[in-house]
Amino acid sequence: MLTISEAILHSDLGRIPKDCLIGICGELNLDQTGAANLLIDRILNAAERSQALEKHSNRLFCGKTSVTWFHLSSGASLLGAKGKIISKSDFNPFEELRVPPQEELSATPKLIAAIQGDNQHSYYLRFMYKARTENYYYGLQKMAAPISDVVTVYIDEENQYIEVRSGGVNAKKVAAKVADLISQSITLEQTSLIPNATNLDAFAESLGGSVIETVGRPEGTINKLSPEEAASVCNILNAVDNYFNNQDTAELVREIEAARVVLGDCCPISQIVLAGLDRVGLGCETDLRRGNPLYDLLKPHVQQQTGYIKFEYPNTKALHTIRVGLTTNSIQFMTHATENVIKYVRDRVIII
Repeated sequence: MLTISEAILHSDLGRIPKDCLIGICGELNLDQTGAANLLIDRILNAAERSQALEKHSNRLFCGKTSVTWFHLSSGASLLGAKGKIISKSDFNPFEELRVPPQEELSATPKLIAAIQGDNQHSYYLRFMYKARTENYYYGLQKMAAPISDVVTVYIDEENQYIEVRSGGVNAKKVAAKVADLISQSITLEQTSLIPNATNLDAFAESLGGSVIETVGRPEGTINKLSPEEAASVCNILNAVDNYFNNQDTAELVREIEAARVVLGDCCPISQIVLAGLDRVGLGCETDLRRGNPLYDLLKPHVQQQTGYIKFEYPNTKALHTIRVGLTTNSIQFMTHATENVIKYVRDRVIII
């Protein structure tokens, strides 16, 4: 059976911190100086690399990765999926790593290896596909080279989820390939994040973390301001600015009263101001939910789309930051993750 260290590629080592690469080189008695690419080349060329890499297997398929979860359609089960994957492949991916030549790659993900997980019900699948084509010159001749990408998928048959360590279109493309390997008739559905949340507070609470940045779009009953309404809002804001310069209370009241005639009194002024914006972004070093008046004021009138949460992983007390996509049901690790940290987040944010 393949081990994680045996299925490692250059791009995997490129996703882990440089200090970790230096540590592996030290364990292998290799030169620890130079750029990350040089360290990686030395590790991959070392005869005794397997044992050293196994010590760091908790990091090798992680890094700063995006994570998207999928589950089978209602009534379907993942139990027995491993056997179907083996029988559908033209080789046993749990016993052999097969990296295709670059010219054979296409936009369709190709299974190149599989590795058993911590128990008999879990395992990793590794897919490679052509991500893009880059042009270069060989002398005076223009050449084109395919650039590949490798995506790791973690499957837990017992808990019935498929974890694609990629985001956006690529995650859906790889998930579709997994569905094809399991059965042509089974479709995958993207898993909702808890609890079908429309804001970041639920995520921060579940992780014991802090909301440090949020980006959203205004929502509410106002879709578009008329020219007169927009002018009235500007007049109010200008009147407030002028008041700090001249302390003319009469002018401030006059502009507010004039604006009220146009705007009416059915909506909060903060909602009216937001109606003229495409996006609203707020960020700070501490928790936005704890004593940030502007966040509290705007939150009822903004539909959050993305945001950043900082949390402490209890076992190591290390701080991690994730970017949560509320509209995409995906999470991106902005700091280097480990298998344990991904599990910590997974156990708290997905609905099985």
